[in-house]
Amino acid sequence: MAGTESRVLEVIETAVPLSCVPRNAHEALAALPADKAASFVRFAYRDLKNNPLAAPLLADICERSFRSEYPLSEWFAQINHVYEWLEERGSRGKLSDVVEYVSCAFEGTGTHPGTTVDWYLTNFGFARSSPL
Repeated sequence: MAGTESRVLEVIETAVPLSCVPRNAHEALAALPADKAASFVRFAYRDLKNNPLAAPLLADICERSFRSEYPLSEWFAQINHVYEWLEERGSRGKLSDVVEYVSCAFEGTGTHPGTTVDWYLTNFGFARSSPL
């Protein structure tokens, strides 16, 4: 298990230095399924690698997860889902906008049971997308 955990952190570190992430988040990140971490890095790499100001976004995702009822793995799954949804439509979104979208959808799910990130995408789309 330790090997898998270190590989997950290595994958994430290809996009953002782990020094930008709060120490208490390292364990949660290491516990992510490797496929979710790899998909996240694939989708978010452009924002994270080419924009040094985006590095704190990973810490922000961790902090949002710790404050919400959803585990970090679900945050990553839904962020990946938004990126997949956009890609299927020939679009992309900035990581900060995707994180904010997922956060709002999670809040909406709490006040409107039965709604999901997918429900929001289907009914409202993603206004801040741009063509691939």
